[in-house]
Amino acid sequence: MTIEQKKEHILRCVKLGMDSYASYIVATCTVKEINALDTDSEFQALIEQQYKIAEYQLLRDHEIAMRIAVNRGNAN
Repeated sequence: MTIEQKKEHILRCVKLGMDSYASYIVATCTVKEINALDTDSEFQALIEQQYKIAEYQLLRDHEIAMRIAVNRGNAN
């Protein structure tokens, strides 16, 4: 697998909620590749972006669930 393919795989894992180091392992990165990826500021920004997107989606889903619960009388 090329490093670009590994980057795509890492980002998919991060989207699923995996931390970056675990994603590196799943993508079969070597120690040298992990060190390079950790110092790649553009790639780290993409990872951070995926974490923030996932956080937003969870908060949005929580808000929807709360509205449903309030409408059903299951929440205060």
